[in-house]
Amino acid sequence: MQETCCKDEVSEIEAHHFLNTEYLKNTFLITEKDDLSLALINFLSSISTTNKYFKSKSTLNHKPFFLDSNNQKTFQYEYMKVASDFKVGVIVIDIDEQVADIIEGRILKNPDAPLPNLIIKNQVNKHVQLFYFLKNWVCIDLSNKYKNYSQKSYNFYKLIKKRLNEVLNGDACYQNYICKNPMFKNASVHSMRIDKYTLGELARVTDLKVENHSNYIVNTIAKKIKKEKNIIGIGQRNNFIFDTMRFHAYSLYRQYIDLSEDELALILLNECKELNHRVCDPALSDSEIEKISTSISNFCTSRYLFTAKRENKIPLAVEMGKKGGKNKGKSYEQQRKYALKLLKQDIAVVDIVKRTKLSRSTVFKLKKEQKMTKKSK
Repeated sequence: MQETCCKDEVSEIEAHHFLNTEYLKNTFLITEKDDLSLALINFLSSISTTNKYFKSKSTLNHKPFFLDSNNQKTFQYEYMKVASDFKVGVIVIDIDEQVADIIEGRILKNPDAPLPNLIIKNQVNKHVQLFYFLKNWVCIDLSNKYKNYSQKSYNFYKLIKKRLNEVLNGDACYQNYICKNPMFKNASVHSMRIDKYTLGELARVTDLKVENHSNYIVNTIAKKIKKEKNIIGIGQRNNFIFDTMRFHAYSLYRQYIDLSEDELALILLNECKELNHRVCDPALSDSEIEKISTSISNFCTSRYLFTAKRENKIPLAVEMGKKGGKNKGKSYEQQRKYALKLLKQDIAVVDIVKRTKLSRSTVFKLKKEQKMTKKSK
């Protein structure tokens, strides 16, 4: 009797797209909408606990309603903001074309198009919105006073979103994070994938070229330098390119530790050339750029090689000294023997310190050891 009641309740809820997270986690009934239910659970975990909701498109300029994502009232609102003021966990691609009936086939035919986690179709104008869930949040508030954000992650996020718009023919001007609410009771929602994406997975699936990523990094560096120092002139070019690119070389070498010195120098050469032509005026010659890239590669690989050698020598240092410290040498042993000899003659500690040049604590330790040996005898 209880099981029948539960099934009736689930079917009624599913008919109205009423999907509460805690309810779904505790429900084990197999239905045709299982994939969609799991995708919606992942959606709720990819947004903030409290979000802005709007009744309809005509109320987007009005004051929003702040509601908890698990609140049952959220199913009454057609639009919502998927990002908080600080972070975002969902990439939304808005396609302003009449493709609602063919969007699944278009995605499957395109090898560069990743499967969206959710598809929301507008049955009136046939436009669609594609949702991609991220495993890790991306900070979008780059002006916060705590500076707890990653500029590289934000740049990478923007680059991937731009690439997704190119692949899926999305609206590049859509930037405000306000989209259709997948939990809306009358929404036409479909799912093609349950698992969340990493930024690296989206970059790989969309065939995002490494050259594009490196150029994007170089472009952002160049813009920053132009704002602060304008163009780099004579007398500063070599130091600027070396200091700028060596930090990128560190992260690159840590990521691909198997790279040889020549391979790393070749990768850095192209990026150094790009940065040189964009920022330096006049630009350095190719021979100078080759020397800089070779120097960075040599500096980077030798630094990590020295670190590896040092780690191998640490056990040896521990064996040489009781606490792994510096070995005192033969002269120290002679001083200790001389101090023990003076202690046997009952000479004061102050005089022993002056004669042997040992520390007072060392002499007192020797005196204590001498008393212990006498007691044991």
